[in-house]
Amino acid sequence: MSSNQHTVINLTEDYQNSSRCWNADIQLIIAKNKTSLMKAQPTVIYNFHGANARVNNNSSDSSTNVVTLSESQLFSDVKKALTEITDVEARTFLTKEVDALQQISDKPSRMDAYLKFIEHAANHMTILTPFLAAIAQWAGQ
Repeated sequence: MSSNQHTVINLTEDYQNSSRCWNADIQLIIAKNKTSLMKAQPTVIYNFHGANARVNNNSSDSSTNVVTLSESQLFSDVKKALTEITDVEARTFLTKEVDALQQISDKPSRMDAYLKFIEHAANHMTILTPFLAAIAQWAGQ
């Protein structure tokens, strides 16, 4: 070991054992392990996905998220989500209702069609929940 990697401490002690006395030189070598002295730096990886993704450290988030989709994109995304429904009959029926919703242009008819769609889609809310606010906003326009 080179001198910069260890510390040498010399001690002189007198020992006494029953009838004998002696003087002993003790040399302690304390090695410094550089890797144990260095603190490991933690690795933090943040992955952000989706619209308006953010992180709040020691704070609260009182912001409002606004995402604007075109009608065609909204209904396309809803139909894509409907493909997750395993019941073919229900999936086909709801897809036709989404197509019908998309064709409606006057406001009162939109709200009626929206309420009908929600009634029929009740068993599939897990899939449709991300779209409900956007469809409701569309229906109210």
